[in-house]
Amino acid sequence: MKGFRNHLIFPALIICGIGLVAVAQGTLDEYILSIVNFVGIYVILAVSLNITNGFAGLFSLGHPGFMAIGGYVLGLSEVLFVGLLPPIYSAYRDAFVFATLILILLILPNGILGKKMEERA
Repeated sequence: MKGFRNHLIFPALIICGIGLVAVAQGTLDEYILSIVNFVGIYVILAVSLNITNGFAGLFSLGHPGFMAIGGYVLGLSEVLFVGLLPPIYSAYRDAFVFATLILILLILPNGILGKKMEERA
């Protein structure tokens, strides 16, 4: 019975989180909501860094590096395209796509190099 209860905790937390987001969007003004959004982003970054550095003991500059790339492209998109695109346009999409492309460009040579090293061995 205890194992079954443990499997229900995570979905219950997700449902509570969705409910909190719905209540926050209905009650908070746009400025406070943006602050809450940034706090959530930084909490996700801090938890992932804690897992990587604290529990696994690995030092990685990937998290802050890709967050910096995404933030730079987001700011650049907001400044360059303000007033030119429809309101439904999201600069977050640009930041996500650009950071993903940089990730692919950084991983691709590593994968090719890894295959060549395996062929030599």
